[in-house]
Amino acid sequence: MRSLRVWSRTAPSLEEQRSVIISASRRTDIPALYHQWFMNRIRDGFCLVPNPFNRKQISRVSLKVEDVDALVFWSKNPHPMLKHLDELDRLGYLHCFLFTLNDYPSELEPALPDLEERIRTFKLLAEKIGPKRVIWRYDPIVISSISPFTFHEQRFERLSRSLSGYTGRVIVSAVSYYRKTERRLGELAKQGITIHKNGVDHPEMLALLFSSESNPSDSTTA
Repeated sequence: MRSLRVWSRTAPSLEEQRSVIISASRRTDIPALYHQWFMNRIRDGFCLVPNPFNRKQISRVSLKVEDVDALVFWSKNPHPMLKHLDELDRLGYLHCFLFTLNDYPSELEPALPDLEERIRTFKLLAEKIGPKRVIWRYDPIVISSISPFTFHEQRFERLSRSLSGYTGRVIVSAVSYYRKTERRLGELAKQGITIHKNGVDHPEMLALLFSSESNPSDSTTA
């Protein structure tokens, strides 16, 4: 079962039909990996969503166009989803993309197409649905022995130039260290890669987080 997050626009009574924003998804890359599953759910008009804290608790969520305010796709590689956008438009769904685009070494961000291919996908998507509906995420910012502060300064500037005119907003944020993150750090340590956790509080991190203000696009830090 794939994971969706459902955001309620209002707090209706039990008798009322909720209108929702479907977040697809912060838990996994649905546009890249499960796009066909998602479209099947759209055609059937519903999906089943497990509670992440109690997998036995299952909610049925309507995906009928009249019940959905918008679809928000989160992805590092939304290219496989492009072929489905015309159908979503034809059915009447409003949608936008949060496109995570970094330039990390493969040790930090494996199993992705090369950078130039992802930039082409970003531009194709913006040309198809409009730059205001494609939000660039430069995150998480990881300070490490192979991605120091200067690495991010250079990569962010290069990507900003490449995406100029193809997005109206960029979101930047520092890495948060959860249990899953800690396990991944242990794997990187075995490869001789050091993560500088105190980099989050370093003055240069603040400079990185707010460097997007020099970009002509709107920016948000998190």
